[in-house]
Amino acid sequence: MTQRAVGPELILASTSRYRKKQLESWRIPFKSFPPKIDESKVKIDLSHLDPSSLCLELAKLKAQSIAQDHPHSLIIGSDQMALLDGQVLDKPGSADKAKRQLTLLSGKSHSLLTSLFVCYQDRSITFLEEVKVVFKNLSNQDIEDYLSWDQAWDCAGSYKYEHLGICLIQSVEGRDPSSILGLPLMALSEAIEKLTGLKPFTLFSPMDRGGPLV
Repeated sequence: MTQRAVGPELILASTSRYRKKQLESWRIPFKSFPPKIDESKVKIDLSHLDPSSLCLELAKLKAQSIAQDHPHSLIIGSDQMALLDGQVLDKPGSADKAKRQLTLLSGKSHSLLTSLFVCYQDRSITFLEEVKVVFKNLSNQDIEDYLSWDQAWDCAGSYKYEHLGICLIQSVEGRDPSSILGLPLMALSEAIEKLTGLKPFTLFSPMDRGGPLV
């Protein structure tokens, strides 16, 4: 008889449907709760930090805000920033801003910084993954046609790599391409194993396969 592995409850501290979908791909049970932080205020308060440090701090604060109420669970926090020439590209929020961002990215290389903070009991692990993405030269028509399909207003850089956004890209360079989607799964696997002594596929038995519990 298959026994359920002895592992902690997993909680994703995120409202991102993209991160949630990534973790669902592992087909292991987890819960998802919105972080109890005001991200806009935090960014203002920590505006003195460089982008890498800010990205790491946001992931940490997200996870810790949930860990307070779930001290025996393994909590996953993550954040992502797009950088062009050292400047942060915020989520556009509108079609006009998305078009401007893609125009800036056309024919250039930019970086995606994706942070991960995983805590379990009194231990934690932090990662920062960087992926360099080079865009093809895009015409105004290319950009308009793409945005008519992928309305990427809520994505840093204004494109969805997992959808037709990949057609805008010439090359990708980095350790963990999954981080482009918002959650670095290779780093997460490593963190879970270090913190629990269990690989993700041994946390639960096959009979527990599924996705988010809430």
